Amino acid sequence: MAVISVMPGKTVTEQELISLVEKNLPDHCRLRGGVRFIDELPKTITGKIKKKQLQNRFAN
Repeated sequence: MAVISVMPGKTVTEQELISLVEKNLPDHCRLRGGVRFIDELPKTITGKIKKKQLQNRFAN
């Protein structure tokens, strides 16, 4: 799964991202879990993405 925050003024669809990954990356990198769009990625005070928070947010 990919969690995406699109830059202001830009647009992209889930299918565009999936096609891009399938075309340019090896099979083990495929987005089998789909694509999720959010307004802003959660970050620490040093600017790192809070991966655990994203995992908890999108856990089944």
